[in-house]
Amino acid sequence: MKMLTQIQLLIDNVIEPSLSNINIFLALATHPTSGVEVKPLVKLDQTRLSSTHIPQLTSYPWQEFSSEVAKLLTKAKASYPAIRAHLAAQQDSSTAKTDTLTGNLQELAAAANAMQGDNTDALAKKAAHEAALLPRHVIKTVGPNGWERIADAEQWADLLARRSQEVWADGVVNVVVELEVEDTGKGMEEGR
Repeated sequence: MKMLTQIQLLIDNVIEPSLSNINIFLALATHPTSGVEVKPLVKLDQTRLSSTHIPQLTSYPWQEFSSEVAKLLTKAKASYPAIRAHLAAQQDSSTAKTDTLTGNLQELAAAANAMQGDNTDALAKKAAHEAALLPRHVIKTVGPNGWERIADAEQWADLLARRSQEVWADGVVNVVVELEVEDTGKGMEEGR
């Protein structure tokens, strides 16, 4: 009877949310264009967000996380000419799409401007321009059910809430920012 009581006490014990590190890995995933074998991810860079103040990371804002991702992408673009070349080709081939997106963003900015004032329009245009200059990428993490993509603030907050409670995660969230670049036969290492 005493053993059952001890086990019940362990089960009833509430675990406080805890995150001590968010690790962000920038990796290259090549998508072959012509019969070239698929290579494993290549780590290009990484950053670690650490905190001993528990609530700070359990509610780490999506905007700040996105800013960290943008820093890694900008650094990779500056370090690897192959990424810059791919990005330039990508932008040239999607001019029509960009024009449509720019029009939509301008409409969105105009609506926000009407609601909040003149500065919103300039900020929306700047954010749209900066996002268009970054390499195409996917943000994902691995968990007990395999890979999952993180595309917005809601999914980010959900991830942090889950990982802060999961014993197996040990207070760490690992995120992979995967660059999507088609393999043209030249390695990224050569372009550096």
